[in-house]
Amino acid sequence: MDTKALSLEEFFTLVTSLPKLTDTKHEELNSALNQVLSEDIYAPFALPSFTNSAMDGYCIDASLWHDGDTFKIKGEIFTGMDVKEGLKENECFLITTGAKIPESIKKPSIIMKEDSKLEGDKVTFDPHALEHSLRYKMHVRFKGENVKEKDLVLKAGTRLGFSELALLASFGYKDIKVYVSPSIAIFSSGDEVLESNNTPSSLEEAKVYDINSHSIFLALKTYGYRAKVAGHLKDSLEEYVNSLSKTLKEVDVVITSAGASVGSKDYTKLALERLGAKVLSTKLLVKPGKPFLLSTLNIEGKLKFILSLPGNPNAAIMNTMLLIIPILKHINNTNPNFTKVTATNKIDFKANPKLTINVLGVYEDGNFSIYKGGEINSSDIYAWSENNAIASLAYKEAVNKNDKIEVILYKI
Repeated sequence: MDTKALSLEEFFTLVTSLPKLTDTKHEELNSALNQVLSEDIYAPFALPSFTNSAMDGYCIDASLWHDGDTFKIKGEIFTGMDVKEGLKENECFLITTGAKIPESIKKPSIIMKEDSKLEGDKVTFDPHALEHSLRYKMHVRFKGENVKEKDLVLKAGTRLGFSELALLASFGYKDIKVYVSPSIAIFSSGDEVLESNNTPSSLEEAKVYDINSHSIFLALKTYGYRAKVAGHLKDSLEEYVNSLSKTLKEVDVVITSAGASVGSKDYTKLALERLGAKVLSTKLLVKPGKPFLLSTLNIEGKLKFILSLPGNPNAAIMNTMLLIIPILKHINNTNPNFTKVTATNKIDFKANPKLTINVLGVYEDGNFSIYKGGEINSSDIYAWSENNAIASLAYKEAVNKNDKIEVILYKI
């Protein structure tokens, strides 16, 4: 095993070479949020599927008009009606929003009720509104103007948000074929870590409450991944080996926090070697979060992934955001990259020409203000509640005021 520290570029090259999980299932639309589409979707029909009115008003056929601004109302068209008859010169239909315009009308246009005066079965239009409507085919939604029949509308690998699911619903889909999301188990570790007990005043000296299993679980949930907190690992090699061995038979991915470094009680790497896992990375040229074990293990023909984080809370959540979530996206067959926004840096700060530093700050109105000059320690979980953005800066001496940088917004 090569134990050199990897740059983030080298690390993500490694990540994109990892095998993907290929099992699929059919999922009802209302349960498919954040799941990954496993097949291309082509439009079974056009959208809109028929030409219709975008306003309440009067439908005329501009191809028949010669002069005059008074029209006879031939009838009414409401939503759900399929009227076959057409119009003659200086005739119109009263029509409601969303109602189908008869296909026999060659050049439909809608004039709003506000631009008309009704007198019995006739309506007189404001001359300016009539002229404008005749020229521009106003307030008509034409068949296929959004999507044409057989257009590719969603690609395999698309993560399904509410907008994609709404599109599928518009085509009449009740369920959809998706990749099975990776099953995930999270372990905290360390004899110094206590489970939350709702009595903060009872915290023992030299002990800390478990932060990482909660922050990791909730970060994954924010991005649509369902995990379970599998328990707490005491500082014992046998406990690591037994717990990891049992859990890896049940899930696709195990995430551990603490024990990933080289201290006398850092047992993760030793346990993985005992289990026969292939350790692909041990440390990264990144701050915070240099220790990071990416390992794989084949169990009964199925490849399992073990992702081991540093124990310090700030480093653990930073690596969860910037490393683990992209790994999960990749093995789940979707784009691993985050959406970034360009921001104007507002405060000078030092970086590091030898590695990538990941810093927190506030993004507001297109500007990024770094938190505490970037000088926060690896255990500072409070910083995450005070900020909303991450700037990842590779091999820079410094970042100056008014420099343009890319940031990731982590508060949705």
